[in-house]
Amino acid sequence: MHRRVIELVVLVLVLAAGAGSLAVRAGAAPNAPAVPAEARVQARAFLKEIGGSDLVFFPTRLPTRYAYQSYSVTGAPLGLDLAFIDPHYTSNATKIHKHEITFDVGYQGKAPCSSGSHGVFRVGGLRLFRTNTMVWRCVQSAGGKKVKESATGNVGAAKLAVLVASARPG
Repeated sequence: MHRRVIELVVLVLVLAAGAGSLAVRAGAAPNAPAVPAEARVQARAFLKEIGGSDLVFFPTRLPTRYAYQSYSVTGAPLGLDLAFIDPHYTSNATKIHKHEITFDVGYQGKAPCSSGSHGVFRVGGLRLFRTNTMVWRCVQSAGGKKVKESATGNVGAAKLAVLVASARPG
């Protein structure tokens, strides 16, 4: 029963997102991308240069008030990390960290995608896994590799699920 309630809550959030309750970026045009074009181009080029082209995925929806902050690429293990913040907390470093969402993309390896999961979300037909602090899914990259997309933050699992489900190859 509990799983069914979670699925229904996520479905309501997805439907509400379509109606515009999840803003793209504070102060940005309504159809502005969640990650600016310049950052996408730079991250894509860097990942290609170091052999990580399979990891180029970007979310297309962010929770209300959240905006792109930065990206980084890691080499061991290879990964793409994006940070999003609530601009209301930019004057306080402690609050910025507390209100930050991170979106990470890396290779999954041989373990099942559900490994470590405490539950499952279904968003728009996609199956996502969760713990108390993280939501993730695994996808097959265009190059045929198993890739894990995950998000962490203090916004609630349902909002993280919508963010992860919105990720698209970039």
